[in-house]
Amino acid sequence: MEIKNKILIIGFGKLGQKFASLSASAFDVHAIKRNPLKNPPIGVQVHYQNIFSDEFFSLVKNIDPHYVIYSVAADDANEDSYQKAYVDGVDRALQALTHCRNVKHFIFISSTRVYGQEVEKILTEEDIAQPADANAQRLLRGEALVGEGVIPSSIIRLSGIYGGDRNYLIRLAKDPDLWPKENRWTNRIHEDDVAKFSQELIQKIDQNQGVDNLILLTDNHSTPLFEVLNWIRAELGLKAIDLPVGPIKGKRLNSLSVQKNLYQLIFPSYREGYGKMLSDLNQ
Repeated sequence: MEIKNKILIIGFGKLGQKFASLSASAFDVHAIKRNPLKNPPIGVQVHYQNIFSDEFFSLVKNIDPHYVIYSVAADDANEDSYQKAYVDGVDRALQALTHCRNVKHFIFISSTRVYGQEVEKILTEEDIAQPADANAQRLLRGEALVGEGVIPSSIIRLSGIYGGDRNYLIRLAKDPDLWPKENRWTNRIHEDDVAKFSQELIQKIDQNQGVDNLILLTDNHSTPLFEVLNWIRAELGLKAIDLPVGPIKGKRLNSLSVQKNLYQLIFPSYREGYGKMLSDLNQ
C-alpha cells in the first residue's frame, strides 16, 4: 500500500475545502475545523477541534503532517478577532508543530490588506508592506511569526477573493445607491485559482523544487472599482452609471509569480471570473 505524505489544513473554510478536493488523491489530507460540516470533501479526514483547546497540541502531534496550510479566518472585523486568528492562532500552530517529526513546509494564507500605502507605483512582492490599520498590522505580525520560525515557509497574500457564493460585487453592481462615494483600484483573485495555486505549490515542494517565501496571488489587472461594477451591469443588461470625476484611491497590485508564468491563472481578470459566475447564475 502506498504511503502518502500528509497535508494538514488548519482552518477548513471554503478555500481549504476546494484545495482538499484537488489534493485528496495524491496526499493524505487532514483538516482541523471548529464546527461540523454537513458535507465534508470525500477522502479528507476532518478533525473537529478548536486550535485554542487543550487537545490541539496532541491532535497535531498525532497527525504529524508533512505540509501545513494555515487558512484560519477572523470571525469578524474587530481587533480581538484578528489577533486570535492571525497572531495567537499562528503562534499556537507553530508551537504544536515543534512536536512533529515530519513537517517540511508551512503555508500561511494572508491578505494584500497589509499594503496600506497609497502610491502611484504598482506594488509587488518586492515592496515592503506598510499597514494602514490595526488589523493589517496583526496580519503582518502573523507573517513575521511564520518567517521567524524554524519551519520552511511560504506566505500567500490574497487580493479580493471572489467566486462561488462570494458574489458581493454582483450584488453591489445591481444597487448603485450602495456604491462608495469615491472610486478606488481593485485587484481580484478567484477562489478556484487560490485552491489550484496552493495545490501546485505543495506539489512543487513535495518534488523538492524551490518555491518563493512570499507570494502575492492576484490578477494583474488593476481596475477602477466603478469600471468593474459597470461591466457587471452591462452583462446583466442594466444601464451604466456615470462615473465620478476625480482621483482613484487605493493601490494597484502586480503578482511577480503570475507575471513570470510560475502559475497560469484560470481566470486572468475579473471579466473571465465574473463572466463565469454570471453564466452559472443564468443556468
